[in-house]
Amino acid sequence: WTMLTPGVAAASAPGLVRIASPDPAARAPAGMPRVPQGNPATAYAVPVGSPGPQLRAISPQPSAPVTPRMHIVYTQGPSGWVRSASPSAAAPEMAPGGGPLMSGLAAAAQAAAKAEVPAVDRALLAPYLAAEGLAENGSVPVYLNAEGEATGSHELRHIAWRLLEDVGVAIAAFNTPKALHCLAPNQQMETFLVLEHARRDPRVRALVWTSSGTRAFNSGAALKGDQNVYVPAEVVDAYRERGMAPVGDVVLSAQTKAFWDFPKPLIMAVNGVAVGGGANIALANFGDVIFCSRNARFMWPFAKLGLSPELGSSMMIPFLIGMSKAKELMLGGDWLTADDAVRLGLVSAICELEELLPHAVDFAAKVAQNHPETTRCIKQVMNAPLRAQLEEVLQREQKFIMETIRATGGLGGFPKTSKL
Repeated sequence: WTMLTPGVAAASAPGLVRIASPDPAARAPAGMPRVPQGNPATAYAVPVGSPGPQLRAISPQPSAPVTPRMHIVYTQGPSGWVRSASPSAAAPEMAPGGGPLMSGLAAAAQAAAKAEVPAVDRALLAPYLAAEGLAENGSVPVYLNAEGEATGSHELRHIAWRLLEDVGVAIAAFNTPKALHCLAPNQQMETFLVLEHARRDPRVRALVWTSSGTRAFNSGAALKGDQNVYVPAEVVDAYRERGMAPVGDVVLSAQTKAFWDFPKPLIMAVNGVAVGGGANIALANFGDVIFCSRNARFMWPFAKLGLSPELGSSMMIPFLIGMSKAKELMLGGDWLTADDAVRLGLVSAICELEELLPHAVDFAAKVAQNHPETTRCIKQVMNAPLRAQLEEVLQREQKFIMETIRATGGLGGFPKTSKL
């Protein structure tokens, strides 16, 4: 629900925007006839899923210029707003003694609460538990231009992509279980491709991020293995121009900002161990709501590896759990259990492993029922105070991590063969 300025009506689709106003001169959208005077209980609504912008004026007042419990429907067409009227038993009535604004909103809120969230076929989610990972990753469109249509597609190698279109939810899954889903260069670049497509595709109303298999969510830096990037160079260059590709730093500043700035609800489903940068992706505000399995564990082994915090964790972990506990984890490098993560407020809930992804997808489907501008605004306003500091935090993290690498040879020789 979006609460607008009292006295103003607005059309928006899809989604639901509702306002009731005691102002007899309540303003309607541009081009729509003004509500007649003497109609103090008028309410406007835009039904979910309507084919185009519609406004419904509802009034139970005897003095209203229409019969009580009758809808006036204005539909925007090529030649302007077209008026029609039809009686409806569904028109909300005023609560005895209640004000017109709150009673109208309460009635509509009750109706929205009763709306059923489409069920997700659990059989579609079972393959994510396979120890060998998902058999196919799928592909995502690529966009060489900052705006406009896709210019091609990329067959994914390190991340699996699925769209559950009937519920408005997409699933992105790290899909290299043999490598414990480590942050290989190609995985990093494909992360940008997935986030960019999920942002642009209007069918995606919420995104679930998880990993295949049962052992790991993400094991952090790729200290060995394939350092190649299989995304075409021209795609990497085009994405890098708009901040959507790695920039060669250790703290993964571009990837951190890409997750923070993703405008749609992002639900983390952490299925196993998450280490270092993987723990930060899981817990440090890369996702909006975080669920984990009972066997999930988290570790920041920075001190043992001759490193310092990265991916914004120097700000976010103390912010979330307090400075003393954050330093204990960063300096001590001990495992944090799923129970500890919930107790500290890092995770919203623990699920049994086989229930984790269904729970995350069900929650995402519920959130996807909201108007996309509402969810975007909620995310942006809640992130804003910390997002304002993030650039400086990442620059400072890069400065200090390079100091400790120079002093200690951090990671025993950080791989320099990455093609990014």
